[in-house]
Amino acid sequence: MKIKSTYYQLSLCCQELGLKYNSGKKVVSEVIREKTGMSGNKDQLIIAYASSLTNKGVTKRNSKQKTARINHSSKMLSIGKRLAEKNVQKNETAAVRRMEEILQGLELPYIREKPVTYRFSKKITGVKIYILDFHIPKPINCIIEVDGSFHIGREEYDRLRDRRMSDKGLGSTLRVSNSEVMRPDFDLIKIMKRMRWVGPRLVEYLKKKKLTNT
Repeated sequence: MKIKSTYYQLSLCCQELGLKYNSGKKVVSEVIREKTGMSGNKDQLIIAYASSLTNKGVTKRNSKQKTARINHSSKMLSIGKRLAEKNVQKNETAAVRRMEEILQGLELPYIREKPVTYRFSKKITGVKIYILDFHIPKPINCIIEVDGSFHIGREEYDRLRDRRMSDKGLGSTLRVSNSEVMRPDFDLIKIMKRMRWVGPRLVEYLKKKKLTNT
C-alpha cells in the first residue's frame, strides 16, 4: 500500500527548509535528499523528514491503514536516524555557525542555505536542487562551503557542483574545512583576496565600503 504525504507534512518541511509553502513535492523532496542524503520517492522523503521534526507518527484518516502506518513510520524514522548519524548536518555544526559569525563581523552580505535549481541539458532530462552554505551576492559574487567529514571521498562530485554553480552565474566557490574555520588564526578576507576572480571584486567592495563609512 502506497502511503502519501499530507499537506501538513509538506508545509512542515517547507517551513524547516525555508521554502515557499506552495513548493511542490518534487522540489521539497529534492531539497531533503540534497540536505540529508536520504533516499526514497517523494512521499517517503517528505514523511521521513517531517516525522524526524515532529517525532510523531504519520496521521492517517482511515483506521484500516493503522498497521501499515506504524510499520512505515518506524521504518522511515529508522532510516532517517541512521542517515542523520552518518551524514553530519552542516547547518548544525559549530564551524558553520562560526563562519556565519565571521561574515556578520565583517559586515559582508550573504544568503544562508540558498537553494539553487540546476536544469540539465536537453539531452539529459531532470532537475537538481543544490543547497549552498553561504552565497555572497554581487558585486563580490562567490559561494562559501564549509565542508565536514561527509565530503571526504566526494571531491569529484564537489568539483562538478562548483562548475555548475559557476555556470549559473553564482561565482567561484571557496571550500574550507570545519577545522580550518575553527582555527583562531583563520582569516577569511585574506583567503578570499587570493581567489583569482573574487579577490579584485572584494578589494573594490571594501574600498567603497570604507569611503562610505568615512
